[in-house]
Amino acid sequence: MASIRPMSGGYVADVWLVTYADGSRVVGKTVADAPADMFRTEAEGLAALRTIGRLQTPDVFAVTDQLILLEALAARDDSESSWEAFAHDLAALHRSTVHETFGWARDGYLGRSYSRIPGPPAATSSSHGTACSAIWMSLSSSTSSPVRIGALWSASAIACRN
Repeated sequence: MASIRPMSGGYVADVWLVTYADGSRVVGKTVADAPADMFRTEAEGLAALRTIGRLQTPDVFAVTDQLILLEALAARDDSESSWEAFAHDLAALHRSTVHETFGWARDGYLGRSYSRIPGPPAATSSSHGTACSAIWMSLSSSTSSPVRIGALWSASAIACRN
């Protein structure tokens, strides 16, 4: 190993960039006292995103109760056009949901907090439409979002309406 350095931007986890002597890099995320299945749940979600293929998603190299080791992805361009492309990809991802309930197929985590999926027994296009309408209403009434986040959410909300 050549170096281990902290990365910025982590909300829940401590995030580390590990560089090996050959120049290859991986990202490690750790959380002290993490729930036992938190990183396994994250790995499952990343695998699902990778299967759908709309968003660049890191490969998962290793998972334990306290660590997830991920492919180090290149930084994304921070231009308006890059954020707009991401918003369209995110909207397409939302259109490809195939579970029986709205959202993820099982309970998971929002940060460190356990998150129950309260969806109906079987989602229909009208239940999806109702959820999207609620999202659209809350987002369209918000005036405090930065432009790039607003564009991202607007594209997702528009995709819900289509």
